[in-house]
Amino acid sequence: MPILVVGGGLGGAAVALALARKGFSVRLIEQAPEFGVIGYGIQLGPNAFHMFDRLGISEAVLAQAIIPNSLLMLGGWGHHRDRRVIHGAV
Repeated sequence: MPILVVGGGLGGAAVALALARKGFSVRLIEQAPEFGVIGYGIQLGPNAFHMFDRLGISEAVLAQAIIPNSLLMLGGWGHHRDRRVIHGAV
């Protein structure tokens, strides 16, 4: 009997892939008629890429990623934080 994963978003797809790679029979169901781009995007921290490496999908994710040159971090109320992170900077 397959494991049922409901929802084909980032979390559901990752769970289904991980279970399938461990040898489980998985059925993924999604209410949308097709997979596609929705919303404006998400920001993924370094820890997400450790899991992408384990799933074997880092290269595919990076091939589709848009990596900004820099970003401005704001507080919860939109107050500026004096911090800009430049991509590739240490």
